[in-house]
Amino acid sequence: MEQLICQACGAKLNWDGVSDLVTCPYCGSRFNLRPRTQGAGDEVLRDGIGRGTVAQIPSVQADAGGACFLRSYVPSGWQVQCGGSPQGYGDPARDGAHCTTVMTAPGEKAFIVIRSTQTVRHVEPSMLNGNGARHLNLMGARVVGGGGLEGTRRSAAEYCDEMLPAIYPGVQLQLLGEDNADEAEQRLQQQILTNYRNQGMNAEADWKRRYYLAIMPDGKRMNAAAETRIVSWEQGSQGGMFGGQPGMFGGFQNQAAQGGLLGAGLQFLQRMQQSLIPRFWEVQYELLFLADEDCAKAVYPEFNKVRKSFRFLPAFEQYKENGRRVVLQCQQQMMADTAASQQRRMNMMMETQDYIHNVQSDMMASSSASHDRVAQQWSDYMQNSGPGAYGGMGSMGPAVGETDTMDRVRNQWSEAIKETNTYYGNDGKVYEASTSYDHVYQGNKDQDSFFGTSGTSEDPGVDYDELKRTNGNY
Repeated sequence: MEQLICQACGAKLNWDGVSDLVTCPYCGSRFNLRPRTQGAGDEVLRDGIGRGTVAQIPSVQADAGGACFLRSYVPSGWQVQCGGSPQGYGDPARDGAHCTTVMTAPGEKAFIVIRSTQTVRHVEPSMLNGNGARHLNLMGARVVGGGGLEGTRRSAAEYCDEMLPAIYPGVQLQLLGEDNADEAEQRLQQQILTNYRNQGMNAEADWKRRYYLAIMPDGKRMNAAAETRIVSWEQGSQGGMFGGQPGMFGGFQNQAAQGGLLGAGLQFLQRMQQSLIPRFWEVQYELLFLADEDCAKAVYPEFNKVRKSFRFLPAFEQYKENGRRVVLQCQQQMMADTAASQQRRMNMMMETQDYIHNVQSDMMASSSASHDRVAQQWSDYMQNSGPGAYGGMGSMGPAVGETDTMDRVRNQWSEAIKETNTYYGNDGKVYEASTSYDHVYQGNKDQDSFFGTSGTSEDPGVDYDELKRTNGNY
């Protein structure tokens, strides 16, 4: 606390450096004071313990180097810590780094949480998302292609309702009341919107503070307040097919309204046009208050001092810019890696196609050679197995040993028709294989396992045996 002198009676006045009005406890004189300007003589809270004054709060993040990211009033005796926001909060490609500052009252009877900006890509209801059902999950928003979070647009009131459940899943909230933007907030919103318009963007702002009775998952009852400002924006209208104006589809709007096949098609194209316009909504800050019921009323003025005084410092803006630069470098490296990976895949596909072509050529050559062998075997049969081979036409039957020859010829003829060769298995059975294979192998441990090769033989290792052809003898 700062000590001032009452200009009326000379008594000492205690001022927190934030309040606009101070009343002398002795003579009742009231003084309008102007809070200290940003960074003017602020104390740096190296020990993280508030002294009831405005102070700069260093970040505990390892890569922050102890830089002060936030300037805020810190209630006396409260612990304060500034660090990184949870994984999945915000889009580093647009926002850079993020930080969350938590102030904790003695005995953990009250908490004040300040969280920095996050930007979300607005998913319009479109041909891919007809009902607009995708919402931002504050506990772990989904990352989409190219980086960035996606979700349907929130009003400030809707977002306030999600802030506490995002930290305490299962909490039950009962809305007690809400505050709309006052004149000061409206003036600030106009300044913000003017900055966006100067950058060629269409923007609108929404601010809300809501009060709740919070029933925690363990049944404890607490009072809570949540406050945020949301700015929705998109690129300025340029007309044409993808601009903000109706463009080429505008002249058919009446026809589309009349229904029918043409109307349905035009409605689809209009939805596609709208879905291609890049839209974003930005949560400029989160401010959350949570206190036990028995002390909430007494502690709430401290929350008001925090909300009037907190400002993010230039060191944090530099930290965010460094974060964006790192993300950009990573994205560029990912693009280069992706391009190299695509080239490798193309090379692999070409090599695979060449291999398949060579295998098919070898198979065709092997099949041709196999047909030649079958034809030669059939020619040998025709030449060597006439009537004289069985003792002449007048004999009563085949001579001794001729039965095996007849079976062999029959088997070879069957193999020629089916274009197969037969092999003696290492289990005593006979197996058939396509004539496209010149060598067939059977597993000696798993006798149901086979493989074949065309052309040259392979060393099958100790687990496989090469099978011998039967030449019809089975």
